[in-house]
Amino acid sequence: MNKEFFEHMVTDFKAKTPKICKIRVRGLFFNYSLICVNAPIEEKDDDEKDNFYEDLDQMYEECPKRDVKIIIRDLNAKIGQEYTYRPITGKYSLHTYPMTMELDL
Repeated sequence: MNKEFFEHMVTDFKAKTPKICKIRVRGLFFNYSLICVNAPIEEKDDDEKDNFYEDLDQMYEECPKRDVKIIIRDLNAKIGQEYTYRPITGKYSLHTYPMTMELDL
């Protein structure tokens, strides 16, 4: 496929921050708003994380109401080695301890 094939399908592109951007694509029956994100890691300060999610919420709200909105990319979720998460992580996880705090809630 060549560049000209896709150029007429992209109707808008906006980069809100270096970690959040949106591309709007024309579809056959409706349009798609694809929001690409890279969330801050858990160890970042709360202000940075709050700002990120406020920006993400604002970007989501700016999408036309009738568009299909899809958020893609890395949200830096942490999950432990609990049996519940085996279908997602398999036998191995980067975390060597169970994250029981979330399960106890």
